[in-house]
Amino acid sequence: MHLNVQPLRESTQVKDLLVADGWQVQPAASHALRVEHPEVADEAAARLRLERLGLLTSRCCHIDFPAQA
Repeated sequence: MHLNVQPLRESTQVKDLLVADGWQVQPAASHALRVEHPEVADEAAARLRLERLGLLTSRCCHIDFPAQA
């Protein structure tokens, strides 16, 4: 599952947290990050990991989850 993460401040903190937790991070348009984790198969699992990192409700980034069919 791929997510788009948009850091809202000029900082590497968000990227560093994701990488330390095992997320694969690729640059995307407008300073966004395209992220994927090998152990995350669905949105629920992604939300759990991001909450544990403190990013799900953080004001430091915006996270776009893909639309569900």
